[in-house]
Amino acid sequence: MKTVYAVGLLALIFAGCSSPKERVLTRDEIVKMNVEKYVFKSLGDTASYQFGELTLKDSITFQDMIDWRRRQNIDTVYEKSLLKYNKDHTKFDKMKRNLIRIDSTERASGNKLKEVISYTYYYKFRAKNAFNAIVLSEYLIQTDVTPEYKITNLADKPSNLVRNPTGYDGLKNLE
Repeated sequence: MKTVYAVGLLALIFAGCSSPKERVLTRDEIVKMNVEKYVFKSLGDTASYQFGELTLKDSITFQDMIDWRRRQNIDTVYEKSLLKYNKDHTKFDKMKRNLIRIDSTERASGNKLKEVISYTYYYKFRAKNAFNAIVLSEYLIQTDVTPEYKITNLADKPSNLVRNPTGYDGLKNLE
């Protein structure tokens, strides 16, 4: 009976002496910290900052990137093939070679096709502007997928979003 108490007492001592684990931040919390750091650089009055909203809107996978590049090149090839007389055969041939490269990159990527390469967030906050009036600001934010979730793009409208914010190497040289 004494050994049971001794073992229980030792377990209690070890549990009390161990350091508490730090809380692990979520992806959204890390992105919020990063975007606030990013925005604070351009704010005139950081004390007036009021967080509004941060919502995940989209994620881009390798497959999305490959499909987009393929559509881009197919449209160009189709457009060039409709011309009766085309002086620029080199560009047409380059687009056809790009389509072949895109297909081979897709086959070589294998299981990576479903991996996310970028996240897009909707971000809203209030702060004072240069005229000392509190205004609502809304942005679309693109991040990479590293554990730091670095901000790669901050856009005020969807047309300013970058299709490949992380510069996936497999498709970089297909211009």
